[in-house]
Amino acid sequence: MVLKKQFSFSKQLLKSIWYTFQSGINLFTLLKSVRNSEHSYLNDGNCKINYAQLYHDSFSVIEKLRTFHSNQIDDQVVLLADNSFDFIKYLFALSALSKEIVIISPHLSENQLETILQNYRSTLIITDHIQRLKNINRQSNCYSFDEINSYIPHLATKRFKRNNGKITILSTGTSNMPTPVERKVNITKIWNPFIELISRLELLRYSSCQITVPFYHGYGLASLVLGLFLKQDIHFTGKFSSKAVAQSIINNRIDCLVILPAMMTKIIAADYQALGICKCLISGGDKLEPTWVSFILNQYPTTKIFNLYGTTELGICSIATQQDLIMNNSTIGRFLKGIKYRLHENQELQIRCSWIQDRSKREYLSTGDLIRIDKNGLLYYLGRMNDSSNIGGHVVHGDELAKKITAYPSIIEARVIIYKNEILIHELRLKLTLKTDAVFDQDDFKNWLEKTFPKYLQPKSIDYSFK
Repeated sequence: MVLKKQFSFSKQLLKSIWYTFQSGINLFTLLKSVRNSEHSYLNDGNCKINYAQLYHDSFSVIEKLRTFHSNQIDDQVVLLADNSFDFIKYLFALSALSKEIVIISPHLSENQLETILQNYRSTLIITDHIQRLKNINRQSNCYSFDEINSYIPHLATKRFKRNNGKITILSTGTSNMPTPVERKVNITKIWNPFIELISRLELLRYSSCQITVPFYHGYGLASLVLGLFLKQDIHFTGKFSSKAVAQSIINNRIDCLVILPAMMTKIIAADYQALGICKCLISGGDKLEPTWVSFILNQYPTTKIFNLYGTTELGICSIATQQDLIMNNSTIGRFLKGIKYRLHENQELQIRCSWIQDRSKREYLSTGDLIRIDKNGLLYYLGRMNDSSNIGGHVVHGDELAKKITAYPSIIEARVIIYKNEILIHELRLKLTLKTDAVFDQDDFKNWLEKTFPKYLQPKSIDYSFK
């Protein structure tokens, strides 16, 4: 079976190279190369479509976009949506039209979205959150998937120009306000790490995957692209639900689960047996606690576990294989080949690598992470240089968040405490000092927090006292 998949993989490589010469390096070229895989499919939990249908539907979207919006689709288009078939189709269609695709999480606060969209005033926005955006002050044209899907195109099919794609992901980066991280598709840069990912994660052994990470997250988007290239059966949901994912694993006998550590513990709580059905767990986006590594190794002996370490700006930097984690349950593995690194005296990690950044090959990029390397070459994550923490794949600065909270009337001082709960997941506690004569309505304050900050920055508890 493995030999058959290796042959299929080699054939797919040659086909992809051929289509790349024809159409350029973009996501639609990838879809074109796998469109005859009629037995491979995508499943959102409610509906299933095969790769041939996905190609056909994406091509139909291209035809609509060519004449929609007064026949002038901006060179830069914002895609603001949850996981869905529409998200995937429009992602490929826009790539075929040589547009820069700016991907934004729809779950940022209203204030954050309004601030971000000020930088994209002339940019077309395509979304599945049209009602929410109507309440936000913006100058961009905004359309829902349904509006464009119902449009009847008036243009005959044309051949595509050869073009290269570009994707910009709005990520939290090193602050609480999302910053752009550009990803240019360059096969000469990504070839070696692409092959190494497949080899070290043993991906040719698996026929199906469940992606629990949002596609607007770099980790989730990369998983989708890699799954398509390998012609796997891809399962996903619009929003994460531990019960829905556990049921999908059981019903579909999922081979490979792509997941964040916080989601893993919730699936175990929802259905203890589910993870044991998977052949492989790929954890990334956040630190995987050693306690949970040992738990999984002991409780699910037939399930392999891998842990990925990376940064928002750089992408994946290291992989901890099953063997690495058996040697030491707290390791984040070994660097990918081609990565040059150096550690400062304070153990801050700096990295230089041509395929994970569009900077000079001679320039080292600071990660802000403190790292230790043992005699066997295994890496260990020691924390951050500043007060920041990783919560669900997002970098959170406690002091910066506290300063912004003091903008609320009646608050003199705010203190953000980042702690681990009983299942070792980071959460926020908020301690407030109020003016002596202040009238404080906690419900009104919570509403202000929800409007000002995204869901992952909402505190689990609020304590307050008067000065």
